[in-house]
Amino acid sequence: MIKLLIADDEPLVLVGLKSMINWDEFGISICGTARNGEQALEIIEKERPQLVIADIKMPLKNGFEVMEECRQKFNPGPLFIILTSFEEREFLRKAITLSAIEYLIKVELTPQSLSEAVSKALKILSEQNRDEKKSKESSDDAKPFYDKFLIRLLNGLFENEDFFKKQKEELEIDLHWPYYRACYCEMSGKTEDTDKRTQLSIYNSSLQMVQETVGRFCPCHAVSLDLRHFALILCFDTLEKAKNDAKPVIERTGALIHNYFSVTLSAACGAITDKAFTIGSSFYSARAAFRQKNSQLYTYCNTFTWTDQKKESIFDLSIYKTNFAKAFEELNTEALNDTISQISDCIELKADMEIQAMDCACMILYMALSFLPEGEEILSEIFADEQDGYRSLYRKRTTPQILQWLEKFRAGICQALQNKKQNYKTGQIIKIRQYIEANINKKLTLNETAGLFGISPNYLGQQFMKHTNCSFNEYVNRAKIEEAKKLLRQNDFKIYEISDRLGFESSFYFSKVFKKQCGISPRDWADSILNK
Repeated sequence: MIKLLIADDEPLVLVGLKSMINWDEFGISICGTARNGEQALEIIEKERPQLVIADIKMPLKNGFEVMEECRQKFNPGPLFIILTSFEEREFLRKAITLSAIEYLIKVELTPQSLSEAVSKALKILSEQNRDEKKSKESSDDAKPFYDKFLIRLLNGLFENEDFFKKQKEELEIDLHWPYYRACYCEMSGKTEDTDKRTQLSIYNSSLQMVQETVGRFCPCHAVSLDLRHFALILCFDTLEKAKNDAKPVIERTGALIHNYFSVTLSAACGAITDKAFTIGSSFYSARAAFRQKNSQLYTYCNTFTWTDQKKESIFDLSIYKTNFAKAFEELNTEALNDTISQISDCIELKADMEIQAMDCACMILYMALSFLPEGEEILSEIFADEQDGYRSLYRKRTTPQILQWLEKFRAGICQALQNKKQNYKTGQIIKIRQYIEANINKKLTLNETAGLFGISPNYLGQQFMKHTNCSFNEYVNRAKIEEAKKLLRQNDFKIYEISDRLGFESSFYFSKVFKKQCGISPRDWADSILNK
């Protein structure tokens, strides 16, 4: 049911509106009535109606003030039908400015005019819901690429800055700010003793609330690391805000999710950086600060550790990142085994540095969770006999304990990948083919597509040849030409329009590719179809 709020300071008007039409027939329930603007805002905050019928002249706050506050506070806010006793041009102009969907004169109000206004509102709500659903579906499709991009950025796994910029533009990720800080966050609470489904539901809801709440104060990006940890990238337009705003924002957010979900937020904020490409250094300093928690406690934000110092990792995974990337993308168990063994040897040589060893192990864990298909399920199986599953890592206090966890991780992950290697590779190619079909109107390149899926161009090219018997570019061109044939059958598009629509460099190149595949030009092909 659509929720409706009626706000008017005249009791007879409230009674009349409630009874003038059969609201049930419109699928509408009246969630409340208000006698002044303040009361209307309180009900809107509590009930979140999709539709409000409001008088302009009300005590405390008028209808326009209520509309203005809703527009600033809610996105999307409710639709408004405005009521007034007189037809005043200034009122009408103001209503249009604030996007009221209808402006009704009380003395002229009839069941028919009210029904027409309500029908108009329902049509707009239906269109909004449809657009929102499409937007969500598009967002859901892109989320794995978005998360993988952020994980690579936070862990410094991009090969170079140019490659980073191309990926950022392809995914349309807003990282064009003067200053950034990365935050490392942990959620804990009574939910740790609940079943996994409940944990997941509370975690997702809490993370969504965190992102929405922080986003009211500064632009941010959030990415899940596991079922207890997540990372935030905070974006600032001034250095002063970067220095002063992060801490109070996180504290307010911690209080909010504690009130809603009884979840306690612990967080550490990294050093300021003025380049998006170097956010990884801020994230490292945040993790290092988190491992060195101080004793200062904040309400609902159990530990907020702070650092303005950039730290260099003693266990620099960038040394091994090429090997890691290759091992994960090719599911190369031998390379993965060797790389983790090398890191373990490095940790063992510096056994007195437990904090850095823990940070290193966590980074490996997050990469596995993010880059491996079904990473969460694989790791849960490997550590099924541990009390906290793979999260038992966080209970380790000494370097030998961390090394023991890493050894179990290494042996288990290599065995699991060996068992499922072929299915993974086939499934990956299927996903890439689906991506090509969904983005057939774009200019698709081997390098950019490989980057989106976190694999090297050479490896993608090899796998495409193996599974499709043609190169990546040949497959893309075939798919585009099949789409071009559909458009040519409609006889509604010119050749240059189809070329532009399908992302070809020029109509000449489009015709050349078409003729190579079909033996005749696009125009001749279209004529042959129409003459049949």
